Amino acid sequence: MYRIGKKFTFDASHQLNGLRPNHKCGRLHGHTYTIEVTFIGGTLAVQGWLFDFGDLDGLGNWVKNEFDHRHLNDKVNQPTSECLARVLYHRILEFMETQHIVLPEDVLLEKVRVSETPSTFAEYFGAD
Repeated sequence: MYRIGKKFTFDASHQLNGLRPNHKCGRLHGHTYTIEVTFIGGTLAVQGWLFDFGDLDGLGNWVKNEFDHRHLNDKVNQPTSECLARVLYHRILEFMETQHIVLPEDVLLEKVRVSETPSTFAEYFGAD
């Protein structure tokens, strides 16, 4: 099995609801987010890759257009890293379908990882 991935970054604000009083994440604040998409597959193409990383350039543009310098509460009900990873996973699949980005037959989007800081992350594997 092979695994490949690509990272994208964007800057955005958010504010979490339902937290204890004075919790720092309950205040409006922002992060430089890193999004990592990971694909898996068992067969390499004749070029020696799962697929061309260049096929994901449009995905990077879409991430920037949709999320960069936006307020994530307008995009995700409770914009934690976990919820954002789940939303991004499903929205990326929709984007790829609408843009006719066809992965090779045995290649799948494995997961989306979201990092708010260099030392934290949440991942979603598409289990629902």
